[in-house]
Amino acid sequence: MEINHPSILHNSQNLDQSLINALPVCVFRTDRHGTITFVNPPLQSKLQLPLSDILGKTVSELFPDYLCRQHHDDDRFVIRSGEMIRKIEENVNPVTGEKSYIEIIKAPIYGNEDPLTGAWTETSGTKRDESDQAKGEQVIGVQGAFWDISAKVRVEQATAERESLLKVIARDSPDQIILLDQSLEVLYANRGIPGEEKHDLQNKPLSEVFKSDWPRIRATLTTTLREGTPGNFETRMTDADNVVHYLETRVLRLPPGMSGSPARLHLTTTDTTQQNHHQQERQQASAVFNFAREAIVFIDRRGNIVNINRAFTDITGYRLGEIAGRSPRFLLSKSISREKFREILTQVSSNRYWQNELKIKTSDGPDIDTVVAVSATSDNSGAIGSFVVLLTDISRQKKHQQHLEHIAHYDPLTHLPNRFLLGKRLNRAMSHAQESGSRLAVLYIDLDGFKAVNDRHGHLIGDKLLVDIAKRMLVNLDQRDTIARLGGDEFMVVVPDIDSRPRKEKYFEKLLKSISQPVHSEVGVIEVSASLGVSYYPQQDALEADQLIRQADVAMFKAKVHGKNRFEIFDTMKERSQRDTRQLHAELEQALVHNQLRLFFQPKVNMKTGTIIGAEVLLRWQHPIRGLLVPKDFLRADLNEQLAIDLDKWVIDHTLEQISRWKITNQDFDISINVSIPMLEQEDFSTRLARQLLQHPEINPSSITLEVLESSAVQDVDQISLVMRATSALGIRFSLDDFGTGYSTLNLLKKLPAKELKIDRTFVKDMLMDEDDLTIIRGVMGLASAFDKTVIAEGVESEQHGLALIKMGCHYAQGYGIAIPMNADDFSAWARQWKAYPSWLKITAPA
Repeated sequence: MEINHPSILHNSQNLDQSLINALPVCVFRTDRHGTITFVNPPLQSKLQLPLSDILGKTVSELFPDYLCRQHHDDDRFVIRSGEMIRKIEENVNPVTGEKSYIEIIKAPIYGNEDPLTGAWTETSGTKRDESDQAKGEQVIGVQGAFWDISAKVRVEQATAERESLLKVIARDSPDQIILLDQSLEVLYANRGIPGEEKHDLQNKPLSEVFKSDWPRIRATLTTTLREGTPGNFETRMTDADNVVHYLETRVLRLPPGMSGSPARLHLTTTDTTQQNHHQQERQQASAVFNFAREAIVFIDRRGNIVNINRAFTDITGYRLGEIAGRSPRFLLSKSISREKFREILTQVSSNRYWQNELKIKTSDGPDIDTVVAVSATSDNSGAIGSFVVLLTDISRQKKHQQHLEHIAHYDPLTHLPNRFLLGKRLNRAMSHAQESGSRLAVLYIDLDGFKAVNDRHGHLIGDKLLVDIAKRMLVNLDQRDTIARLGGDEFMVVVPDIDSRPRKEKYFEKLLKSISQPVHSEVGVIEVSASLGVSYYPQQDALEADQLIRQADVAMFKAKVHGKNRFEIFDTMKERSQRDTRQLHAELEQALVHNQLRLFFQPKVNMKTGTIIGAEVLLRWQHPIRGLLVPKDFLRADLNEQLAIDLDKWVIDHTLEQISRWKITNQDFDISINVSIPMLEQEDFSTRLARQLLQHPEINPSSITLEVLESSAVQDVDQISLVMRATSALGIRFSLDDFGTGYSTLNLLKKLPAKELKIDRTFVKDMLMDEDDLTIIRGVMGLASAFDKTVIAEGVESEQHGLALIKMGCHYAQGYGIAIPMNADDFSAWARQWKAYPSWLKITAPA
């Protein structure tokens, strides 16, 4: 019989008194007025009072107030309703704050009133119906029982809390938790796994989840289920987005339940995709660190070296054991000051990055040139945590650059500055003269009789003569002066502050005298003289360096005309030249109006293969009086800019029309058109050319090359480069014409998007006799190779010229030895029957 069953109280009158006394609960009775009429021994023991001190008392007299709060209300309810109540009371001790839980049952006691004595007699404890009440039975008291269930409640609460905590842990766990039964079906899953939703896993055989790896996984699961030893397995799953996830699962066996339920498996699955990726990234980073060609140095926040890679050791010779814990300051060349080092540290601290070129010491060799990049990394607080230094060895590039710069700046024979370096120094000297109010002189020197020396004794003797004369002139010049070799037997001297030289005419004569002194050689005594032209700067009219040089050239020519071995100073010839130029311009403008201009075409060929690669358009002027004129007769360097642009427009328009006419007759030629720098400086050049091409849709733009005279004065390289790139976007190609004769620069080669360089005919013409010209050609080809340009030679006058060029690796050429310029009809006829020299086709040339 359960001690808390209500029938204990309902049938208490039928129970043996000894049984009630033996119940492990507290039992009591009260009358209608709340007076205690009975307590059993457990209750008396709890009160720790003699029975005489309990009977006849009320509950409130025996128990603390916090236990009696609901007592009177409950008794009144039972007496009034005749219903039994059962409840659990939660009580808090006001002194200790401790909670206690009491389960209590109260039931009515029925009885009858004796009519003689007026006393009430207890009848039965069972529930009465209306007929019993009609017999006079009434509720005459309350019988109750209670017992302390605090321990049970605390256990239940703790259990509920643990279950709730487990649910929260399972719900919020980053891992996948799965329970399996003995048949390896899913009993529970806290969430889905990649490719499987949570609701799809419930009651699903695990074999349908891990299909591809199931035999291996099943072996692990069955071993754990049978032997109880934990297991592990790894697998891959693909989610709905076709992303592969790497999963690692821990398998544990749960013991059988208390009720005899079988053992189950507990699976904890962790998605290790990110860890795998991080591991791969770490491995890749390690590979990059170990096998990078750049040297890498790790430095801690205190500025000490902590690690280096293999490339660092290869470049500097230092090993980690030698430099670990040291400041990187010791790696810097002695030429780098402490102030520079502190400046680098300051920039890295403020910008978190620094990059520049530095000279670095090696362990047992000379300093090397490097590009150093320093990056600062941040720790969790945002402060600098460490430094990563990347060093790239650029020593070879530096040497190559210096070699290229030497080729570009110095004459290979005399080691004097060349045209380019002279141009730079002349421009600086002109600026200084303007700022200081001083005057400079440009001396143009051409040797008299030098060609006869070459013809008689050969180029070797001629070269030695040039070297000796260059040394003599250097001895007689001031340190401030710049002397340069322009090519052949031509030299130029820039003399700043010429008016400070006493009797400057004597200075010129002294220079001429040093040149004319006899030279002793293995072939005997050689004597040559020189003609010297002088121009001064500044002048009344503004002029550029090229004009200043031309003036000196004109004066030099005048000295030759007037007997050689003398000097002349430029003066009125400039004005006469200007008048002639104005007259020429007026006639050219009329030539445009009256259609006196003609187009001629000079073929360009591949000498090695014997194929025609196109033709260059050349302008001719059918002058009404002077006859057919070639460009050198009317196209001068001082040509009016607008007129030059108008001529270029005319040539482009009429060339496109001629190409279209050839297309009609199924003739297809690549054509090169000369354009001037003023033409390219027009902002709308590429736009206008695009419109012209739209009028000739049959023309493939890639068949057109625009040849730019590189010696023209390019004032704005960047603007010209932009125009050329915009034009190249149309498919049109560019070539630098007459390369080597003007004041070309490496900057032009680098910035202007030309695919082709043309070697000027002046070098090709005498290349078979003049070693200097051969040297220049080789230098141009070297520059072309360095800048990935195609080379074409002008002025191929003979079969021997072609043979020599092919042997040097120059295959493309034009010149009178191939064909003279022709009108369009003659060129078409020539193209149908031309064949290359057999010797050109047989020669073995460099690739």
